Amino acid sequence: MSDIIYTTGGTGFIGKNLINDFITNNRIVINFERNKKVSIISKTKNIKKNFSKSILKDYPANILINLATYYNTNPKDVKEFDRLLQSNINFPIDTISSIKSIREILVINACSYMQLLPNHNQNIYSQTKQLFKMYYEGLNQKMINIYLFDTFGTGDKRSKVIDTFINKIHNNKEIIIPNNKVELNIAHINDVVYSIKKSLKIKPGNYLIRSPYEMSLKKLAIKLMNLMENKVKITHKGSHENLLRLVDAKKNKNIFISKSDTTIDTQLISRINEITKAKIN
Repeated sequence: MSDIIYTTGGTGFIGKNLINDFITNNRIVINFERNKKVSIISKTKNIKKNFSKSILKDYPANILINLATYYNTNPKDVKEFDRLLQSNINFPIDTISSIKSIREILVINACSYMQLLPNHNQNIYSQTKQLFKMYYEGLNQKMINIYLFDTFGTGDKRSKVIDTFINKIHNNKEIIIPNNKVELNIAHINDVVYSIKKSLKIKPGNYLIRSPYEMSLKKLAIKLMNLMENKVKITHKGSHENLLRLVDAKKNKNIFISKSDTTIDTQLISRINEITKAKIN
């Protein structure tokens, strides 16, 4: 297997952690960006260049990990809608086409678990991700699709549920959740990165990285309050569909692998401490 890996989406949460792991283990990463730039990243350098096919020849790889995504479930105008199309469909297609003009490439495509929902439950974000998948598969190209669920961990700036709850508890503010039961599947970024790395050796097909840690929003809030030794009010308001129960995952093998024996409580405590430290500084 080549010591060089191609990626898209290297500036995102999962991408940054994955690239850091690769270069720590002495691999070179070529990250393709939407502005026609390419970053050449190793343990000793991080050089940004204009894209050219000479880079593909100088840094040959046989795997591209497509992490590029623009998350927007409700674009407010044509500009935001166009960004969805460009980021989630056109950009990865153009990148893969450029690479394949030089050599064959195996694409490992990061998908959202929402793509496994019935069509009428999907949002426009998951539909754009699905359109890219359908287009590439329609060309009879080999592809590894990996469906991801909710992730958390070091360096996360996305204001996802876990971080939002931690900040609410820190600030002694109420946590608002739906009246009905809504569940999450949560995984620490270290385990997700480890599982993605293992996918470099599997056969083309559809897979999940679904951790054994599933809980309702209420149980998550209570768990975080217990770990932080601080209780705040939980208010139930409105309703939200419990999408996790609608996921059709029977045909997809779960390739989740925990990097260590660390418990979910220990991982949550680590994230709590990171957020606390950031607040103090």
